[in-house]
Amino acid sequence: ASVASLLGQPSPSALYGQLESRSVPYELATSGTSGRPAIVEVYSHRCPVCERTAPRALEVLDHHSKDLNWVMLDGEDPRNSDIIMNLRVDSIPHFVFYDEHGEIKGEAVGDVPESVLEDNARALTLKEEELPRPQFARCDNAEEELRRMRVMSALRKIQKAEYRGGESL
Repeated sequence: ASVASLLGQPSPSALYGQLESRSVPYELATSGTSGRPAIVEVYSHRCPVCERTAPRALEVLDHHSKDLNWVMLDGEDPRNSDIIMNLRVDSIPHFVFYDEHGEIKGEAVGDVPESVLEDNARALTLKEEELPRPQFARCDNAEEELRRMRVMSALRKIQKAEYRGGESL
């Protein structure tokens, strides 16, 4: 028996099963057509850090399930490779926060505390313009991840301004 089951806690595979069963298809959740914000989690069943964050993710999903889409993407499933490449996922777990219009508002990577997930989920459901923790990384390559997040955020702002006809940032 696993340590988790001996302690009366669900095993990581049971938690993943709960999260996966409630997962919304990526395209629907992030297209902006559902009218709901979304959190996309890229994970792996073999990732110890993912196992630690699974209970936190489930708690946040339970708290916001009526107002928020949750997407689980297995980082080892080849069917997800295009999405993962487009999101530029280098480390897992990797959470991407989308507003109700399908725009990326922030990212969190690694051993993400429940408070970061909860604060960002609450801000998304309240349709706040900015997330309280738009960029968070707690992993071996945290500085690289934060640098990548800043660059990607700046690129999205430039693209958005160009799309709107060159509005100033």
